[in-house]
Amino acid sequence: MTITPRLARLGILTLLLLAMLAIYNSSLPNPHGLLGRHFAVTLPQLMDGHLWLHVNGIFTPPWFSPSFCGGLPLLAHPGNLFYSFPQWLTLFLDPLASVRWTFYLFAVSGGLGFFLLLHRSFNVSNPTSWVGAALFMGNGYYVNHMLVGQLQCHVIMLIPWMALLLTRPRQSFPSSFPNIAGTAMLLAYVVWSGAVFLFLPILIALILIGLTWGMHNHVSNHRFFRRLAGSLILALLLSAAKWWPGLLFLDHLGPAPVPLAFLRGVDDALLLLIKSLFFGPPGRETVLAAWQDPHFPLESTVDYAVEITLVPLILLAVAGFAWMHRRRGCQSPWTLSKTQIKCLTIIAAVATLPVALSAYSPLWNTFQRHAILWREGMPLVHTWSALVIPVILWSILSYEGIDWSPSHLKEQAWAIIFFVLALQALANQAPLRSETYDPNPILSYYHQIRSGATMPSIHDLGASVDPQTQNVSLPLDRNNFMVAGISPLFCNDPLFGDHLQRFPYQPLVLGSVWTLTDGRFNMKNPACYVAPEENQCRPGDHFFKGQETALKQLTHYQPYSFQKPHLQTVMEWIGAISFILLVSGVVWATMDFRNTLTSLSK
Repeated sequence: MTITPRLARLGILTLLLLAMLAIYNSSLPNPHGLLGRHFAVTLPQLMDGHLWLHVNGIFTPPWFSPSFCGGLPLLAHPGNLFYSFPQWLTLFLDPLASVRWTFYLFAVSGGLGFFLLLHRSFNVSNPTSWVGAALFMGNGYYVNHMLVGQLQCHVIMLIPWMALLLTRPRQSFPSSFPNIAGTAMLLAYVVWSGAVFLFLPILIALILIGLTWGMHNHVSNHRFFRRLAGSLILALLLSAAKWWPGLLFLDHLGPAPVPLAFLRGVDDALLLLIKSLFFGPPGRETVLAAWQDPHFPLESTVDYAVEITLVPLILLAVAGFAWMHRRRGCQSPWTLSKTQIKCLTIIAAVATLPVALSAYSPLWNTFQRHAILWREGMPLVHTWSALVIPVILWSILSYEGIDWSPSHLKEQAWAIIFFVLALQALANQAPLRSETYDPNPILSYYHQIRSGATMPSIHDLGASVDPQTQNVSLPLDRNNFMVAGISPLFCNDPLFGDHLQRFPYQPLVLGSVWTLTDGRFNMKNPACYVAPEENQCRPGDHFFKGQETALKQLTHYQPYSFQKPHLQTVMEWIGAISFILLVSGVVWATMDFRNTLTSLSK
């Protein structure tokens, strides 16, 4: 039996997938049936989105939700998962099964995409390309952030596909438009899926890949960056209806109560990055030693994992020793062309951005505090994720540059792949297996809704109270109140800060949403967060007497009448027209390209 290349790829991908299942399946959930703490936000969020789909179908946009904090924007929430792959899987699977499928499917997709990028765009041999795929599939940033519940991070596995589209060898604009359109769709998905915080790291990673591609293949990278620029413009147009209300929502909330840079200096940031990349999540003491604000709480260091194992560092070292061995006794000096020097300088400058962004400086802090997106704060690990795929890429290209025989290359590749899998299996997973969020109330509620045993509605606002002190407590699973028809007054939403520092909770009170005090019902009008002027209210205002119909519709997960933000209708038309033109352009370009090939073959 002849094994075709496609069958071989399928076999290797299956092997890598089975390895991931063996290593990580015991963390979804852990042996105690519990999940990572960020699932306390994202799993109820998936359930909330499913309630909207259950009541309204797939074609009604979800502007608002009553499930959390007495009513919040949903479409305008920058981190909401409604328009994401795991959310739409809940049409068929419960939220936890949706998470599992997303985790493994995007891991496989990322591994295959990176293999194709290495093999087709960088001309790397099959065996070495699979080494890169194995490293990227199980990279610590993706694995750890997904397993603690930051589901938006699945988009990081789309980077190889974007880079592959941008480096495809079509020359003319018509024939390359499908590549631009495909990249634009993937970038727009990043925004729509609630992963806008990863947009900058993805852009940095793509720039580094493009610069490396031009230098490695000795070609001009102007085509790559023209395509990237076109893709960015198209992506912004396609996602305008999402990011515009999101910007307004953030603007009305004011600055985020978090540090904008976490580490004291560039040297601390660089050392911590190197440790995180090659040696696993740094210890708590290591992080605190470099912490800029000791009063700001430090969560588990699992959040600061961007590990790609020691293997890339070993490959770089082997390549370095091989290069020095070849240069021994060589009389001619080693020189670089002006173009290569220029390219290396730009690569170095761009690669230092993630380090610089995580280091505190008074001047930089002042600039960030006045920029609406920057002032939200960007945890250093999300910025550091920009370096995961470039560092793996550089190590693979360096190792491939050694003059190995094909047979040795294949044997070494398999040895390296098994070594990578062994390191991933031996990585310390104790923090993941000691997580404490209980998903069972959400999963039971999902099956009740699917069976028709109950209809979703919110009728009360509630909070957890310490029985001894009678003070309000903030348990991890407080968003689970939604399954009992209770909207948690003090919800778990990172957008408002760890202690809800910028949530305007007053004058909400515990009890029925229909409690009328001074002409106000006990429920926020979420439209006031997004379009206060258009709806004659202020951010955080309640529903007033006379708005009973709108309140009833909100609490039953139905759309209600409100005035959209200024320019929102324009943004929606821009997105719709851009999508129609994009699809039409792809069809036209594809037909034109086929006609050209037909005429050339005659």
